[in-house]
Amino acid sequence: MFKTLRAVALVLALSASVQAFFSAPQGASRNGVVMMGGRKATPFGRTSTAEGKQAKVAQVNDLLDSSNLIFSVPSVGLSVKIMSNLRNRLPENSKAMVVKNTLMRRAVDGTDWATAVDVTTKENMWFFVGEEDMRGTLDAYANWVKEFKLDDKSPIKGGVFEGSSLDPKGVVAVGKLPTKQELYQQIAVSLQMAGAQGIAVRLKKAAGGKLVKAINLAYNDAEKRPDAPTE
Repeated sequence: MFKTLRAVALVLALSASVQAFFSAPQGASRNGVVMMGGRKATPFGRTSTAEGKQAKVAQVNDLLDSSNLIFSVPSVGLSVKIMSNLRNRLPENSKAMVVKNTLMRRAVDGTDWATAVDVTTKENMWFFVGEEDMRGTLDAYANWVKEFKLDDKSPIKGGVFEGSSLDPKGVVAVGKLPTKQELYQQIAVSLQMAGAQGIAVRLKKAAGGKLVKAINLAYNDAEKRPDAPTE
């Protein structure tokens, strides 16, 4: 009889412990993930409060101000690990971020990026790319797609480049444009090969252009300097 009572008491004690464990708050709950300064959001960055949504729109606006190119890819089914892998590949000044369609529309409304609404369907991860990082960003994206075999899952949907809408091929083409530094080098080489006489002929043919006027002013200023070299 005594052994039976002890067994019953032990079972009751274990039941109480189990109930207390499951009723206690769980700090690692998915719904409790905190991002962006204390606002609740999913790991993909979607805010769930009015204040959080306003902050998200402001963040997107800041990214747009520093971008020359934006484009989107589907984000459905991408794990946090895979998305983090992509972000780690991007150039320092490029960002990839999931933005809810309603918030993206609000952010681009009335801006040069307004045509981005054309691809705000389903779930999207947006790339915000600066002038010097376009090729590096597209290369990083291409390598990421290849490594994780995401050709069919996360293809480029479209984008906007300096106010103009781009289809997927257009986005890829922009990524192949020479950087500003490469353009400077090409111009320097062309000038060197053309020589002084060739430059004069080209300036005469292109008279009236803004670049020509700037070059002429630069030459005139140089000639007026006391230390300017003479032929």
